[in-house]
Amino acid sequence: MDATLSPNAGEVQVGSPSAYPVLDAFEGTIKRPKVSIFYQLGLAIVAVAMILLPLIYLALVAAAGYGVYYYGAHISGPLMSTRMGSSGRVFLFKIFLAVAPLIIGVIMVFFLVKPLFAGRAPRAQPYALNPGAEPLLYAFIEKICWLVGAPFPKRIDLDCNLNAAAGFRRGLLSLFGNDLVLTIGLPLVAGLNMGQFAGLLAHEFGHFTQGLGMRLTYVIRSVDGWFARVVFERDAWDLRLAEWAESEDWRVAVVMALARLGVWMSRLVLHLLMLIGHGISCFMLRQMEYDADAYEIKVAGSEAFESTVRRIAVMAAALGAIYKDMRVTWNMNRRLPDNLSAYLLTKLEDLPEAVKEKIDNELGLVRTGLFDTHPSDADRIRQARVANDPGIFQVTDPAAALFENFDVPAKFVTLIHYQDDLYLPVDESSLVAAKRPERAEADPEPVALPQVQEDSSTVLSRYFFGLAPLLRPIRLTLEEVKASMEVKAVIERFQSLPVRMNMVLPQVQAVAQQYAQAEERELLIYQGLNLLQAGFRIDPGAFQIPEAAEPAAKEALAQAQAGQKVIHKKLREVLEELLVRLRGTLGLLWSPLVASKVPEAEALRLLPRLGDIHRPVLNLRRESYALAILLAQPSHASPQLDAAIASAVTRAIEQIEGIKEHTTNLHYRFSPGQEPSSVNEYSAFPQYDPKDPASVAQEAATRVQRLQGLHDELAAGLVRIAEAIERTL
Repeated sequence: MDATLSPNAGEVQVGSPSAYPVLDAFEGTIKRPKVSIFYQLGLAIVAVAMILLPLIYLALVAAAGYGVYYYGAHISGPLMSTRMGSSGRVFLFKIFLAVAPLIIGVIMVFFLVKPLFAGRAPRAQPYALNPGAEPLLYAFIEKICWLVGAPFPKRIDLDCNLNAAAGFRRGLLSLFGNDLVLTIGLPLVAGLNMGQFAGLLAHEFGHFTQGLGMRLTYVIRSVDGWFARVVFERDAWDLRLAEWAESEDWRVAVVMALARLGVWMSRLVLHLLMLIGHGISCFMLRQMEYDADAYEIKVAGSEAFESTVRRIAVMAAALGAIYKDMRVTWNMNRRLPDNLSAYLLTKLEDLPEAVKEKIDNELGLVRTGLFDTHPSDADRIRQARVANDPGIFQVTDPAAALFENFDVPAKFVTLIHYQDDLYLPVDESSLVAAKRPERAEADPEPVALPQVQEDSSTVLSRYFFGLAPLLRPIRLTLEEVKASMEVKAVIERFQSLPVRMNMVLPQVQAVAQQYAQAEERELLIYQGLNLLQAGFRIDPGAFQIPEAAEPAAKEALAQAQAGQKVIHKKLREVLEELLVRLRGTLGLLWSPLVASKVPEAEALRLLPRLGDIHRPVLNLRRESYALAILLAQPSHASPQLDAAIASAVTRAIEQIEGIKEHTTNLHYRFSPGQEPSSVNEYSAFPQYDPKDPASVAQEAATRVQRLQGLHDELAAGLVRIAEAIERTL
């Protein structure tokens, strides 16, 4: 081995020439920073405090469990055995007082105990590096380990994060040995030179040298992370409790609402414990980072340390822009770059100098917060300048040159990142060669819409992840759009939505399919009900009715309608999230100038008015189905059939007249260059005769088709604008 430990325990000397010239570029010796006994004592005290916090949590669980037992044994039982009167209401009140607190207490205890047994969320399997495939990189890492005096990691993993990390390979099982793992983010390697990369490795191996400190830190971080999971993590049980709290039975709703309040209060206490523990631990964690920084400064030098910090800040901004680009290309054509690290380099070249200068200027303004686990970049740079160390390795060749063929692992971890971290259904056919995106010529309009437009159903399905039918009617006004969220909040929600949606999309789409089936079933049952009322004998199975009887059909119809409401309630949060995306994106760049130059902006005036007639349109659709099935029956005289048709015609005309009243004074420019015309005239059947049942049926079907189509086309126009805006972010 080229480097040998010096007799002086605090120094490492460089030995004979290496088989790799780059290793001979390490010059001189480094003196390891000494860690004071008070620092290690402080870490131990913090670790003990962090262990005490979970014990407090367990005591809270035990107290809650005993409280439930005590109430059941000493209050609930005697309460049920005492006489409080003979009236039914008093008896029910006694039952409520005896049982409800027990149910609430059991639910609280369950939600307190649940995190103790909850498994961790599945993590992506990193790409483990093969020592035989990367001999230079391994020799480079081994060299730095000897310089720093750290044990060599048992495994080196690669991922797509803009970070490097050192830790225990098997978690708690590796706590009492040197079973360590080094994780390297390849985008980080792509953007740094060898000197900067060597400094970062020295920083991570600096953690390895802190034997006791690193183990205490593992305990601190583990407890801190566990508390965060307990306080913030939600699962199917939380969703189920929320659904129970919205039960139509007010007694169940009250009990579940009180249970939710109890769970919330218990988590509030835990949140306080978490903040106490986090505040205690953060100070010591920051000291560990300063200690690791000292190793980086001694290897790479103070100037290289500062340049690394600034370079990573710029790379983070470029990577954020990349994820915006990828989100748009994925939503538009299901394509992504095959090499995220290579794409980062092109983005760094394209990043405007003004943006880089702004990042550089703002870097020194950020202060370290009380709950920050790492010092601020400004504080770290100040420490490096005070050290004023020249370092022992200043090679400026690209760090990627340490790999035999950097693109091979870079492409592999990119694919893993898409599939396991972003939950995208990506395969090799979805990937395209990473290259600098072509710049479009400046467009004079504030928002550029695609010249070849897809049909409205395709646009809505793509933008709303196939859930557009459940969003009808889309109600947006210019005032709502202008009053939408702040720019930063809009962008954050916009960036995270695809990832969050892809995580739940299979379940959501399955529920949406149930909604579509329930809607079709309602129309089918309504047709069967009208035939029964007309005196026909029907096959109940063909109309999804339990039996061929009018009461059974009415009950089935009510159940289908109630089922749609339940399904819609389940998806309420998801649907609102999708509308927030549209509303916020439109509001991001909205102005009177844009509104005057984009014709589709008129949709913001018309959509709310169409939303007002959404229910009458649905009712009219149902009557058109009824008329269609009734008019399709044999034409021989039947008083019951005639009466049923007349009744359906009356109901349809009532809906038609209501819709006409709302749409007569509603105007829209249906074709470019033409004067606005009445929505009522546009949606009407030209040969409509209210005295002719067949004509009424045709009028109903035509109005439903054209009004729903107009709604979707207006909504798709807004979506096209939103997508154009999103492409500029």
